[in-house]
Amino acid sequence: MGKTTPETSITDRDNDCHSEVEKSGLILSEIQNIITTLFEKEPEETKAIFDKLLGSIGSSIGISRAYIFEAYLKDDQYLVNQTNEWVAAGVKPQIDNPITHHVNMLEIGLEKWQQGFLKNQVVNDVISELNGQDKQIFEEQDIKTVVAAPIYFKGEWRGFIGFDDCVNDKSWDKNEINALKLCSKTIGSALGYIDITKSKRAAEKQAKDVEQKIHDALESAEHGVWDWDLRTDKVYYSEILQKQLGYNGHEFTDALTEWSDRVHPDDAEATYQKVKDHLAGKTPVYRAEFRMRKKDGSYAWMLAIAKAIRDENGNPIRLPGTHTDLTFQKELESELNKQQELLHSLVRGFPDLVWLKDRDGVYLAANTRFEDFFGHPSSEIMGNTDYDFVDKDLADFFRDHDKKAIARGSPSINEETITFASDGHQETLETIKTPIHFKNGDLIGVLSVGRDITERKKAQEQLILAASIFENAHDGILICNAEVEIIDVNPVFESISGYSKDEVIGKNPRSLSDLPRVVG
Repeated sequence: MGKTTPETSITDRDNDCHSEVEKSGLILSEIQNIITTLFEKEPEETKAIFDKLLGSIGSSIGISRAYIFEAYLKDDQYLVNQTNEWVAAGVKPQIDNPITHHVNMLEIGLEKWQQGFLKNQVVNDVISELNGQDKQIFEEQDIKTVVAAPIYFKGEWRGFIGFDDCVNDKSWDKNEINALKLCSKTIGSALGYIDITKSKRAAEKQAKDVEQKIHDALESAEHGVWDWDLRTDKVYYSEILQKQLGYNGHEFTDALTEWSDRVHPDDAEATYQKVKDHLAGKTPVYRAEFRMRKKDGSYAWMLAIAKAIRDENGNPIRLPGTHTDLTFQKELESELNKQQELLHSLVRGFPDLVWLKDRDGVYLAANTRFEDFFGHPSSEIMGNTDYDFVDKDLADFFRDHDKKAIARGSPSINEETITFASDGHQETLETIKTPIHFKNGDLIGVLSVGRDITERKKAQEQLILAASIFENAHDGILICNAEVEIIDVNPVFESISGYSKDEVIGKNPRSLSDLPRVVG
């Protein structure tokens, strides 16, 4: 009766095989459920999930204790630390045992374990067969047999998972070892997921911190900040941006129309097109100047600058940017343009030649009369030098006088005769060259004004000729003013009349009755 018949043996083996298959299916089902749960939870919840995994596997295969140790490097030495544990009823937990926390396996006689783990091998021992320090450690924890598998992620040893049997000196079967390996791979993947998630969160937090610092810096510099989420079509408008438009800083919704409805109608089309071009990748940066309607109905000039944040496929997902109020600058620019236009009109209408060169002789400005001299409009004159328009000798002459004016540091005057390229006529100019400076003393260049003294020169020459005739004539000559008073006499008059010039100046010739006949 006590013997087993072949039929009974086959039936028992079939039952055993069925039991093992059922056990394997149960283990796989438990692991699958844990994996599904794991990737749906936050990284902070993984300890509880790992505890549940150990409990499910431990209960399924009937072991005494299941645990997880993390491994890490410190001073080039591996240390291990127990992080999770499940124990069957009546088995003493070891999670609080100091020997399980932050220990060097080489120092407690577990060299074989560490060496095996670093080779990605499963390690198992029957404790009664050991005879070293490791035997004492296991016996103190009531362990009869133990099996452990390393946990790896991306080729890096991250720890191990182990099963203890505290009841029987047993051999670990294939299903138990496969379950252990599967658990170790699952935990390795989970640790990788945790690392990636934490790194991503750290990066996101760092990015948000940097973004906040930039936001604060921009706000402190009176730049309005906005951030358009293209996925939700919602926009963040900062307090400063709203105040730029006369609002209290908390009146805008998150609608895009808060911006688009306030853009001046004359600026809207061009502004919207620049946004579209940037989002389409046609421009590296979105930059636009436009007017926005303020709360009181007036308009403020804004400078908008933004750069899209894109996903891994290059599609824009956010468009954060700034608004800078340009109203004061635009008003100043308008006033400056008016003043420049007025000055330009005055200079161009000035009857003298007026031109300005920098310290190197490059033209910065020229009026209409000067354009006639060179025969070119001012747009073609500016940016060039005398050597581009006149012969070298004359250009050298002009340059020499410019340098003298700079060296002198005050106005200098010279005369020069020039030929106008516009019609070929010549003029003699009296040119005043004045070095001009910025407020800080830096030299701008030389401002020159050339006045036409051609007629004056001719009159001077005629006067010189008349004076020569007057002084050297053979006849006596006296000159009277409109009141018939003598204002000058020549030397021959003095000789003939016997009167000196001083005696007759201011007298009527008729009062000099004894005068001989003289030329009057």
